[in-house]
Amino acid sequence: MDSEDPSASTGPAGPDSEPLAGGVFQKRYREVTRSALLLAVVLGVVMNAAITYAGLKIGFTIGGSAIAAVLGFGILRGVLRKGSILETNIVQTAASAVNTPNSGVIFTVPVLLLIGYQLTLNTADFWLITLACVAGALMGTAFIIPLRKQMIDIERLRFPSPTAVASILKSPGAGPAKARILGAGVLVGALIFLPTQLETLMGPGWSLANLPWLGANHGGVVDGETVNIGNLLHLPGQFELIFAIAPFALGAGFLTGRPGLFVLAGGILAYFILTPSIYQLGWMPDHLAPEDAPGYGFGTVNRPLGIGLLLGGALMGVLASLPAIKEAVKSIAGARKLHGGADELSLRPLAVAVIAGFVFLYLAANLVGNKPVNLRCPVT
Repeated sequence: MDSEDPSASTGPAGPDSEPLAGGVFQKRYREVTRSALLLAVVLGVVMNAAITYAGLKIGFTIGGSAIAAVLGFGILRGVLRKGSILETNIVQTAASAVNTPNSGVIFTVPVLLLIGYQLTLNTADFWLITLACVAGALMGTAFIIPLRKQMIDIERLRFPSPTAVASILKSPGAGPAKARILGAGVLVGALIFLPTQLETLMGPGWSLANLPWLGANHGGVVDGETVNIGNLLHLPGQFELIFAIAPFALGAGFLTGRPGLFVLAGGILAYFILTPSIYQLGWMPDHLAPEDAPGYGFGTVNRPLGIGLLLGGALMGVLASLPAIKEAVKSIAGARKLHGGADELSLRPLAVAVIAGFVFLYLAANLVGNKPVNLRCPVT
């Protein structure tokens, strides 16, 4: 005996019904709705601001898909009581798209501020740099489209974050439950971070270091927004072990997962191996006190070394992806020979997008600051 679809009906079709075989009508699922789009924009803007702030603090950004899926499910199902899995998917997809461009902005625009550009809404430079950011997003989209088939169909990469989002969307009731956990996490994080903002909220004299139970006897362990574990363990001065009271950084580490461990490994390498070794070998000035060695090593050794590692890693990533890019371009070129059924985008729109992006970047670079591009040194 065949099972019946509870959403199917032989009655008259309503405005939210679509015809099936034999005159049976099935209620259409909510998908692209005004509430979903409005919620997606609001969540995207809020996450963009939060992740931009966190990225400027910790040096890397995190994806917002899982957060958007949990919040979307929690609001649509838990509060509005009318969201479907398709509607929640629209929310997380659109919110993630609004949130994604922050990484391309926060790693470049601060450099312009450091070299002296005045960026305000009433200046042309601000809008030219905004145009450059849009061009970068356009070029990034154009470059990633050819790699889609290579990454998904051929290499079959696992994409753990989208897999987690799909699991959330497929689990009935998981969204609201996880939204409550997320809300509890926000509350706990706010309580942990609150003492570091006592002076701002309550006025001068209110700080974590001046609390009675952490008064003059705290031995330099607590100072404003940091906890100096090195002083607590009485480590030598050249070994710096300081933790910031920043729950958002801990949360970013959990969201990032294994790649975030590379940041931790870099900190351990810099402050527990390189700096103490350089100090012990006498490669620092003789008059330098042990407690000043970490700051000196950061400015003269660790930071330049980290920049070199970033540039080298980016270059090696491009070189390592050349075979995939080659196969992707061949796949797109071969799709032109097929008649019907091809799901590959042709090279023409991709070429137009790349050329348009380069033109926008050239115009922005050539007009910002009212002076032409210096080909020998772009900074000056």
